[in-house]
Amino acid sequence: MQIQVPFALPNLPDEYGINQPADELIDGINLRSFPFTVTDLPKAAVTVAFSLIDHDTIPVVGFSWIHWLGANLPVTAGQVVVPDNASQTATFTQGTNTLPMIIDQIHQPTAFKQRGYDLTKHYAGPRPRGGVHAYRLTVTAVDTTLPVTSGYLYNEFLRMVEGHVVAQTHVNLLYAKK
Repeated sequence: MQIQVPFALPNLPDEYGINQPADELIDGINLRSFPFTVTDLPKAAVTVAFSLIDHDTIPVVGFSWIHWLGANLPVTAGQVVVPDNASQTATFTQGTNTLPMIIDQIHQPTAFKQRGYDLTKHYAGPRPRGGVHAYRLTVTAVDTTLPVTSGYLYNEFLRMVEGHVVAQTHVNLLYAKK
């Protein structure tokens, strides 16, 4: 099982993080998710799930920061394609990121609320406070469609995937605030 991205690893391009003009961010958050493709999936794989987690936040906030969770992406011809900006346009099930921890500090714009867009259940691009952070994209191939709903929590995912993992891989993406 392989993860492929259309940019040079390990650096995540600025277009998917905080290094954007302020008018392209929502309260300092970049919502444009990056594309990736998962290839060489085992025949037993029915769907894939993924997580994008920054463990470098542990010394800063005391826990790992979840930037994006996705589940139940169907395997087609041994692969899964996640297109650019899929978090805002795709139909796969997305879990809760860590934004609820700071939701009182950010104010979801009215336009997002009116169309039912919840910032906490989509991609929240990197915005490290300092230094280079490694964002671990972990892809898990499973032998079933998981019983998750929009906004599922990572701990729920870990319980549901138990006994259904057929393969798993990861890649670290590096990003720094300029």
